[in-house]
Amino acid sequence: RFAEDLILWSTKEFDFIDIDFSFCTGSSIMPHKKNPDVLELIRGLSSNLNSNLLNLLTLMKGLPLSYNRDLQLDKPPLFNSIDTIKEILKIFTKLFAKIKIKTLSLATKLQDESLFSVDIVEHLIKKGLSYREAHDIVGRLIKDCLDKGKKISELKDKELKKYSKKLSISEIKPILNAWESVNRKTSYGGTAIEQVKKQLIYYKRRLNA
Repeated sequence: RFAEDLILWSTKEFDFIDIDFSFCTGSSIMPHKKNPDVLELIRGLSSNLNSNLLNLLTLMKGLPLSYNRDLQLDKPPLFNSIDTIKEILKIFTKLFAKIKIKTLSLATKLQDESLFSVDIVEHLIKKGLSYREAHDIVGRLIKDCLDKGKKISELKDKELKKYSKKLSISEIKPILNAWESVNRKTSYGGTAIEQVKKQLIYYKRRLNA
């Protein structure tokens, strides 16, 4: 899944990241093409790991208590899985050191204000509406904006009030911001910067334990 996400994010359609050419190959027919072969092979290796798991589960099925000679056969799939994962982690470490984040492309995509629909829903809930009511209001608002080719931030208070009297452009505009959206998620494991820092500290400690 991790490899698939990186492959997807490197495509022209997403354009979130650039994978270093040392982890890619060219195309035999298209000179401009850049194939993320290493990640595709890592993605493919998941089938081996899944088959090793199935091997062990089938091996253990129906065995009585205590040691049985069948268990001598658990070593090949177990050790193969460990070796495979260790090699994948080594490759990921080198690959991540060379990945480039395409900040300009990401910033452009974040101009899509429909990304913040959930933030507007949460804003309305804080104003006293139920989730169902807020969801319906924001759904209609987003649909109408898409149909009319307008941004939410371009609407006037009069237009917003058609959807809910609890909506005002002065309160909505600050919500339509990626950093604000990220930093509003302050619960444990959330996306707020302080929460991310805590998670990094926690997992660094676990890795060093």
